[in-house]
Amino acid sequence: MKIVANMKFYKIMFLGLCLLLTKCKKEDMPTPSVLENQTKKETHLKSFGRNFTYQQGESVSNIACITHYYNDNNAYTYYKDGSYSIGTDNNLSYYTSNLKYVIPDKNTTSQIVAISDGNGVFIMYFDDGSYQISDKSENYSHFRNCNDHYKIDAGHKFSQILGIVDNIITPSQQYIFYSDGTGIIAATSGYEDYSDPSLKFFFYPAPGKSYNDIVAISLNNNTHRLNTYYTDGTFSQGNIPQNYVKPGMILDLADFDTNFSFILPRSNYGIPCTVDDLVGITFNPYVGSYVVFKDGTYLKPNMDWVTPINNFKKFTSNRLPLSLPFTESASNIRSITIGEYNPVVDIFFKDGMVSSAYYSDNYVDLIPYNYPHEKTIVAIVKHSINDYYTFYSDGTYSKSNTKENLNPSNIYFKYTTAPNKKTSDIISICASHGEFYTHYKDRSFSIGSSASNLSDLGFDHLN
Repeated sequence: MKIVANMKFYKIMFLGLCLLLTKCKKEDMPTPSVLENQTKKETHLKSFGRNFTYQQGESVSNIACITHYYNDNNAYTYYKDGSYSIGTDNNLSYYTSNLKYVIPDKNTTSQIVAISDGNGVFIMYFDDGSYQISDKSENYSHFRNCNDHYKIDAGHKFSQILGIVDNIITPSQQYIFYSDGTGIIAATSGYEDYSDPSLKFFFYPAPGKSYNDIVAISLNNNTHRLNTYYTDGTFSQGNIPQNYVKPGMILDLADFDTNFSFILPRSNYGIPCTVDDLVGITFNPYVGSYVVFKDGTYLKPNMDWVTPINNFKKFTSNRLPLSLPFTESASNIRSITIGEYNPVVDIFFKDGMVSSAYYSDNYVDLIPYNYPHEKTIVAIVKHSINDYYTFYSDGTYSKSNTKENLNPSNIYFKYTTAPNKKTSDIISICASHGEFYTHYKDRSFSIGSSASNLSDLGFDHLN
């Protein structure tokens, strides 16, 4: 009887342990399918790597934290020697360097674990649970002690923090990232409470990188991309699906630039979409992408979140009929472009006429535009407020501040495409916050920092 009782006891204990392990696996680990997808991605993308530069005289290991100012593309990088620089995603000291910042005596720069931009207020976090703040009036150089602390969950240590970011959508969200591949969404809209484990999410780095390789994680609220910087001097960019992070979600910190190819829209009434169906693509950073087709239809962004520049299956609506002036047709479209700070779409036709409409709903009026007839136009891009860039098939482009005359100065500049790409391979070019996005006929795309170089910020390494 005693032996039987003992056997029952151990059997119950064994079953209980199995249930506990199963529960832990479900709650704390990404699903096998996600890990399989990650393995496939690492196998496929062995040439990944985008370099970033930093302040002269510094090293990657001397970077304490990085954040992006919410109102522009500027990246602020703070170093452990008490200096900081201001730059871009890939050039951290592009604008200025060797500025000095000050923190209260109670902390040292070696204690810094993260920094975030709380809608214009920088919050610097330390490994003793304290945080300090600075704002624009102080050029983010003087951090004040708040005499308060932020909370993390019991399963983590402050030393495990890789980054804290503020997503300034409405309502705003804040996220903390740990070196074990998990993160926590702030319990309330603020930067103090990351202690609720039920708000856990997961993430993984770029192919070939480990969590220990991560130097800093920052969110660029203008491009809506997470920037992750690594010890080997490379960085990756990842999207936040539908702009929000939800508990249990798995983020790929490199899904934006490890896939420099765009995904075509879904089929239309059962007919698959091909690259040859596209007339043009344009993009507004606040509402997303517009795609126009040769059959006279278009896809319009879902206004609840930004449709990405590289995945047109994210559109949640069906194609809509394009309302063009009665004298024009979709087959006569030369180029389409949208304003960066207002959603007015300009459609340029091959007969030398241009029509504009708010949100691309109803094109009525036509006005003539002047362009160099001896050249072949590849794309017309509206950049900033009223700057128009016209790209030609001979590898030159011109600039204008009006759509009625695309080259008033009769001056041309040279531009380069992505490696192994010709100007005849281009479908469209878009612009957003100083970056130029180029879509090619082989479904790849590239990102350039200027009109002169359309791929220096990334391109499809596989084609």
